[in-house]
Amino acid sequence: METDKLIKKLTLREKCSLLTGKGVFESQDVERLGITGFKMSDGPNGIRDGSPAFCYPSACLLACSFDRSATERIGEVLGEECSDRGIKLLLGPAQNLKRSPLCGRNFEYYSEDPCLSGELTAGFVKGLQKNTGACVKHFAANNQEYKRMTVNNVIAEDVFAETYLSSFERVVKKSDPDSIMSCYNRVNGEYVGENESVIDGILRDIWGFSGIVISDWGAVDDKIKAVNAGLDMEMPPNPSNTEKLIKAVEDGIISEAAVDKCVKRYLKALEKINGRKRVEFNVEKAIEVSASVAAESMVLLKNNGVLPIDKSKGQRIGVFGEFAKQPRIQGGGSAHVIPLFVNSPIDAMQAEFGAESVAYSKAFTLDGEMNNDLLLEAVNMAKTCDICVVFAGLPEIFESEGYDREHISIPQNQIDFIKALKQINAKTVVVLSNGGTVETEWDDCADALIESYLAGSVFADAISSVLSGRRLPSGRLAETVLHGVRDSSAFPYFVANGSTAYYGEGLFVGYKYYNAKGVDVKYPFGFGLGYGDIKYRSVTLEDGVIAVELENVGKYDDREVIQIYVGYKDGGARPEGELKDFVKVSVPKGERVKVEIPVLNEWFKTYDPSVKRLAVCGGSYEISVRRNAVQKVAFFAQNKQPEHLPVYDRNTEVGVLLKTAKGRKTVTEDLKPYLCLAICGNFNAEVNMVDGETDSPMFNQIMKNMPLRALCNLTGGRFSEEFMNEIILWLNAEK
Repeated sequence: METDKLIKKLTLREKCSLLTGKGVFESQDVERLGITGFKMSDGPNGIRDGSPAFCYPSACLLACSFDRSATERIGEVLGEECSDRGIKLLLGPAQNLKRSPLCGRNFEYYSEDPCLSGELTAGFVKGLQKNTGACVKHFAANNQEYKRMTVNNVIAEDVFAETYLSSFERVVKKSDPDSIMSCYNRVNGEYVGENESVIDGILRDIWGFSGIVISDWGAVDDKIKAVNAGLDMEMPPNPSNTEKLIKAVEDGIISEAAVDKCVKRYLKALEKINGRKRVEFNVEKAIEVSASVAAESMVLLKNNGVLPIDKSKGQRIGVFGEFAKQPRIQGGGSAHVIPLFVNSPIDAMQAEFGAESVAYSKAFTLDGEMNNDLLLEAVNMAKTCDICVVFAGLPEIFESEGYDREHISIPQNQIDFIKALKQINAKTVVVLSNGGTVETEWDDCADALIESYLAGSVFADAISSVLSGRRLPSGRLAETVLHGVRDSSAFPYFVANGSTAYYGEGLFVGYKYYNAKGVDVKYPFGFGLGYGDIKYRSVTLEDGVIAVELENVGKYDDREVIQIYVGYKDGGARPEGELKDFVKVSVPKGERVKVEIPVLNEWFKTYDPSVKRLAVCGGSYEISVRRNAVQKVAFFAQNKQPEHLPVYDRNTEVGVLLKTAKGRKTVTEDLKPYLCLAICGNFNAEVNMVDGETDSPMFNQIMKNMPLRALCNLTGGRFSEEFMNEIILWLNAEK
């Protein structure tokens, strides 16, 4: 039956009932009209429905893949498992920005960068929606757990658009998710789920989102405002709010047409979500895909030649740490699944290298307390080993949904043990398991360091294969590793007292701040090593295409991540470079590979307040090819015209005029003498101006920052109000 005809058959009570759940994880139905709801489940790294399920690598690790196809493959097998269980909508992926390393839920989030986060989330959604629906969360700026249900995030308009919304925009436009979950928090005084300008305005009208918006569980404060804003479904079921909505329609407080809009979207979503055919889940496929993706996503931060471990040498390998027996594979809260299986890394390493070659010692406990007997026993065993592999990291209690971290250090007893190995000159490999980034100031005691984050059920197989070289690590850091948490760009503002969080760092989140401020970091965003040795032989930009030639001169195959950054060079408080694209490419040992990357108009978009959206505002830019956020390989100057002309007025700065050919002509031919009088005190000053630019840096800067009205004041009225208005009218004539 057509949606409009079906809506006419629904009573007001039935319509309002459809705008909340039937059960905690079920949507509503109307049996008399054949309307059947759907079953949901928490995610995003596995199904959380009270029964054992496959535990997939968490987003904190997937993000390090820098590989859209990797997240798509994980999404696809997870979607198959959902389909097999009758789950029609998975509540995930989560892709809020890692504003601070202290956020307790960072293990669920992808990155500190919106480009990387958005691109990889889009890949995950594409894979997932081959077999089940996706609910992308938490829209938007859910960046802390402290007071998350009431906190008011005060964010500048341009920062909100470019940093906290743009990743969601990528997902909407590139993967067409079935649904989006609105967050708990407020932004600039209003709960996002009740903000019409954000949901109906930005999400639907500007981005073209066609799915349904579902509230986070218990997030609705004002049901009437939420429906008016375009929030389609409140979760979990709330009969009292349904009654409030019915009465509000009957009393004329809200129109029935507003309810009908939400109902229509829900019915259309039902058709799509329930229309997918059931597929069978293949656990062997899930194991292979997950192990492969987990291994390639692991980040080799340091390697002094000890990795990979050569099996043929028959070396004795000492394995240390409780995580080697009981690994940390996932985070806590709504993402926590009951795993189908959890293999032991020590068992996997004995299978990989031979049981007789691998010995184990507990070395330390996870409670952080020093145990001298364990330490002494482990050090004595280490003296008999050729290589020591320490499984270290954060105990589960350190990070979870619901609360934020107090620091970013691993327990001191783990650090003390690593230092003890250094004192006996042991060759030491440290494998980290953690959901959020940690300090590694002790890494001078390690010969090799692997960041494995939370790899899910396949962690044991993935890490043993990386240590042996059977699989090759090629991950890159999706977040910066700092010397200390006080270096964080958000540190002065994060989790402020009271119910207001000020986003005072603005656009300068993560590496954008560290680069701008010159902050020395331990390992930069985008950093990662491999077992091969890849060289950049040439980088060119011709006819709108960046061509990169790579050569692997090492002994092992490897993969490189080519990272493209763009910086705006016309002044203003903007980052010197922002990630705009990335390409991961395989380079076999001894071979050369050439990669071509087209320059996209999207790279140059920033927030344009005149149209309230991202647009190319025009000006001078630098495109740089980098290996990580700080290591440039090559850079190129670019000039871009604005996508549209701004609306000029008396407060328009001369620098804005210089962004268009018409404006530059006006400055050069009409405004030059008045600018000379205002800046130099002489109407006929000898200033050589060509196409709006002079050879005087001082003159240029003063001119660019001068509003048109100031010319009236600074020339004693010789630049008259009448002449200024004529120029403004002429500049705006083509609009």
